[in-house]
Amino acid sequence: DWSSDVCSSDLTNSAVTQKIKSLNKLKVLGEQFVFEGWVRTYGTGTTTGMIKITDSNNSKELKIVKKVVSKGSTWTRVRFVFSIPLNTKNITLSLYRSAGAGIDFDDVSIKKI
Repeated sequence: DWSSDVCSSDLTNSAVTQKIKSLNKLKVLGEQFVFEGWVRTYGTGTTTGMIKITDSNNSKELKIVKKVVSKGSTWTRVRFVFSIPLNTKNITLSLYRSAGAGIDFDDVSIKKI
């Protein structure tokens, strides 16, 4: 279980990144997880938030990219299920924006289901 507090960005393609290592020691390879969190535009306007989960050593093994569009200052929920392949030992989670105004992320978590 990994979670974060609020993080903001006003720079295009800047990211907040968390590396999670030694998944084999946690005995979670091949398991299913749920990503949950909230996204909103920092200020007014529209922004596109990005959630990226990759195998730190080989993105061909695991590469998930989810886009979420947020309009105005209303929080938008993000939730999706994914699996960690048996050959993946380390993952990287990145939260960033690809376009638009600045962005806030809140209550971000990855939990085994």
